[in-house]
Amino acid sequence: MTKIGVIGNLHSLFAGAWAIDQQYASSWLPVIHNILAGKTEARAVSDENTEPIVSFLALSSDEKFVKLTEDDPKTDVIAVLEIKSPIVKYTQGCGPVGTKDMMALMDEWLQYDNIKAVLLDIDSGGGQVSGTAEFAEYINNYPLPVGVYTDGMVASAAYYLAAGADFIYMNKHADKIGSIGAYLQFIDFTGYYEKMGAKIHSIYGTKSTEKNKPFREALKGKYELIIKEVVDPIVDKFHNDINSYRKGISEKVLKGATYSPEQALALGLIDKIAGKEEALFELIRRVEHLN
Repeated sequence: MTKIGVIGNLHSLFAGAWAIDQQYASSWLPVIHNILAGKTEARAVSDENTEPIVSFLALSSDEKFVKLTEDDPKTDVIAVLEIKSPIVKYTQGCGPVGTKDMMALMDEWLQYDNIKAVLLDIDSGGGQVSGTAEFAEYINNYPLPVGVYTDGMVASAAYYLAAGADFIYMNKHADKIGSIGAYLQFIDFTGYYEKMGAKIHSIYGTKSTEKNKPFREALKGKYELIIKEVVDPIVDKFHNDINSYRKGISEKVLKGATYSPEQALALGLIDKIAGKEEALFELIRRVEHLN
């Protein structure tokens, strides 16, 4: 199994824009607060805690799926990768496995002749913009059939990944899906550090008038430039990729709302309201079709 490279700090989390459902993001704020307050360590943890959750399922003689180990080369299996945390590019010591390591894992699966398809079991409200488009494209070009199943939430960056798959099945009791868009939320730490006795001075060269200009303007409460130069291009790419991966999807969903399973099916966000086992059988049909 590929070893996971752990990032022992949070620099990659605080940098850049996010494609995430705001309610989902807010639920993670207490964790970030505790880290900043020194109540939780942001450090490397053992591989055991940072390995992606993976299972290998084979169809038994009585049409039931049974879990096997990856060491059984004689039995054809579907690899199931769970994505049930915020989407991040690099694996974090504080928890989530990064998209870079998930791609490395899926690369490794291609070396096994008995791994015939992949099911992404997703329950995530989204995450970082950085790395998400790359993983979505990787999923879309993966040489084996890839399906998505959810019984929870698939929002924003998580939907970006799901859109790259061959199909999306959603449990009838799932929470919501969609939130196709991006927003930039950054923390002005100036007051925080000044309270601790530090004074921050930002000094730019005479010829560096455009350097960090969108962010400097945003710190003054002027958001027009950062929307135009940073956020809007991210959203435009997101929309273009979704339209490419999900032919016929309704333009309505590109405004950023979330939808119930029934609404999602009507708007082209998903392919079917169904259970996990039905998603597994759909992958088997696609494997048989390839053969």
